[in-house]
Formats: sequence, C-alpha cells, structure tokens
Amino acid sequence: MLKLNAISIWLVIILLANLGWVNAVCERNGAIHMDAERHPKPFKEPTQADIDLAVSLFSESDSSSYLVARTAIIQKGADAYPILCVLYIFSAPVVVDGWFEDEIGAFHRSWPKEGEIYVYDKVKANELLDGLILSLGPQLIPPISKALFDGDIIDRALSFHTFEVLDGKYEQSIPILIDALDILDPFGSNDVPVLHTASKILASYDVDVVLPALIIAITTRDDSIKIGAINTVSIFGRGAYDALPTLVDSLGNNNEWIRIAAIKAISSVGKGTEAPKKYAKLLLDDPVEYVRQAAKAVLASNEG
Repeated sequence: MLKLNAISIWLVIILLANLGWVNAVCERNGAIHMDAERHPKPFKEPTQADIDLAVSLFSESDSSSYLVARTAIIQKGADAYPILCVLYIFSAPVVVDGWFEDEIGAFHRSWPKEGEIYVYDKVKANELLDGLILSLGPQLIPPISKALFDGDIIDRALSFHTFEVLDGKYEQSIPILIDALDILDPFGSNDVPVLHTASKILASYDVDVVLPALIIAITTRDDSIKIGAINTVSIFGRGAYDALPTLVDSLGNNNEWIRIAAIKAISSVGKGTEAPKKYAKLLLDDPVEYVRQAAKAVLASNEG
C-alpha cells in the first residue's frame, strides 16, 4: 500500500508539472483558453451548412457549383453573416506569436465537424469575402453593427473589415462608427500596426457628410468618444477647417488628453494659417507637463 501511495504521489507530481508546462506555453504564445469568460461564442456561430457553403466557393473544378453557392449566399442577405465569418477566419489577416492561429483553431474546434481543419487559400478567401460584402451592401449593416458591439474578437474584426470594404458608401453607418470610436483595435499591439479603427473608416467618407456628426460627438459625447472624434477630424486636415471653433473650445476641457488631441487637430486643420501657433501658445502654461510638450511640438512644426 505504501509503495502504491508513493507511485500515486509521483504521478500527481508529474501531472502537475506537465500542466504547469502547458500553461507556461499558453501564456508565452498568448493562447486563448476555451472557457466561456475569455472566449465567448461568436455573435452568430456558423452551422455546418454555413461552413460547407463557404468551402464550396473554393471549388475550381466546377464553376457552376461556385455560382450556385455564391447566389445562395447572396440570397441569404443579412443572414449570410455567419458564412462571411467563416471566410474571414479562412483569410486569417494576421498572426501574432501564434495567438491568432490558436483563435482560428478554437473556432474550427467549435464548429460541428469537431477538430477538422479545412485547407484553404488565404488570398482567395479574402477576395471571395470582399466580393460578397460588396454584393450584399447595406443589408449587412444591421448584423455587423450588432456583432461589433455584442460579438467576440473575430466578430469585431469582421465588422470593421466590412465597414472598410463598404468604403464610406452608406451614410447610415456613420452613427454606428461614431459609437465605436472607443472600441480598441481587435489586433492592435505594441508589435503590430493597427488594422482596423472606426476613425480610419469614418475618414473614408466625404468630409461634408461626416463632419457635422463628428462635431456633435465632440461637443456632446463622453471623453473617449470625444477623443476619437477629434482624432478623426484631424485626419481630414484643412478639409475639416469648419471644426476649428469646436476644437478651440476643447482646449478648455478638464481632460488633458482631450486638450492634447485638440491642439494636434488644430495643427492639422489649421495648417498654413496662424491658428496652430495662436492656440498652441495658450497651452504653454498648462498645468500638465505633457500638454505643454504637445503645444511646444505644434509650435515647432508650424514655425516659418
């Protein structure tokens, strides 16, 4: 009995050691654990029929099958969202230290054919996805909007990607994107450039169309939305000069980050005028050092 207990103890020690090694590897690679809290279900989880329909688009041996599949997807309209999710995962836009690969594996494991990994062409998947998005157009705005706020990381990324592909064509997207100005880029990190932001997408709209909504956001929304709206105005440069009075008012905001964003935006929309230097001087006595530094930087860049 003593010998058996000793063996049991050693087995427990070995098991714990192995679990520790697995956890260490997961933490090192940034792996996502498959629990409900850290890995929520997709906004609309694809069915096996959705997966099969997406996979059938890759068929090159029978062009009629491709056309039938594509037509079937377009006829689904807004209900085609789960199929777009499959294609988006197939297109795998970024890999960060194995993290996204693990995320793809997690989605594959959650699909009906458990453990099956399809062979696919990333470039072709992206072309198919974007073609379907353009074909479906505004029908997609309701489901991708809900997915943006209620879904998981893949849903958010697909939503941003869809808005980008629609490329400023539909004005009904503007209030949704303004609400999303404080949503962090799903794949942003210190090592990876930002791929998707609501600010970047809003900048694809005609300035005369989007600027009034941005000015309202700067004056009425909470601080995180204000900063996002100010940064978006800055992207338009001189084209957003009508926002200058609103930006000047923002220099008196109690939030130092709003003051910094505002003076940088003034430097952009007022480029070539006296406005950047005039208003930067007002912040040289700001109580916060990095606000003063931002003002000095604007003065230096507008000399001459």
